[in-house]
Amino acid sequence: PLHPPRPWKDKFLCSARARFSEGMAYQRGWNRLQNSPHWKPLEAFAKDPMKLEFPFGTKVNSTAREDIRQICKHMGLNFRCIGGGSQKKIVALKLDIIRERKKAEEMALDAPRAAAGFYRGALNLLPEEERNKVNALFVQF
Repeated sequence: PLHPPRPWKDKFLCSARARFSEGMAYQRGWNRLQNSPHWKPLEAFAKDPMKLEFPFGTKVNSTAREDIRQICKHMGLNFRCIGGGSQKKIVALKLDIIRERKKAEEMALDAPRAAAGFYRGALNLLPEEERNKVNALFVQF
């Protein structure tokens, strides 16, 4: 070979590849995420059955957006970045609930009249915060 073997270089590259492939390139620590000012609002959003979107304003910088992304992943939430440059913002979403609602509405249109009536009746009888569960059950069966 033209170059002499460099075992330190091979060892460094292998450990760098291993660290990079373990997860996200800039994975935040659990304590850092929990101490983020965005943890508690996202935790409250995840528990609130009435809210399907939680927008963050344009004042959130790229570091904060990365914190929000990783918190969302830990909590099983979805997120979407909108805009660009100084107008870029991030929105936390509950896409599973949105998709279930849409699919349940589509299924109710094609379902037998009695099943669709039962579904709509259950939606009308239950309080707003419980309707997501009805959609999930209707889609499942």
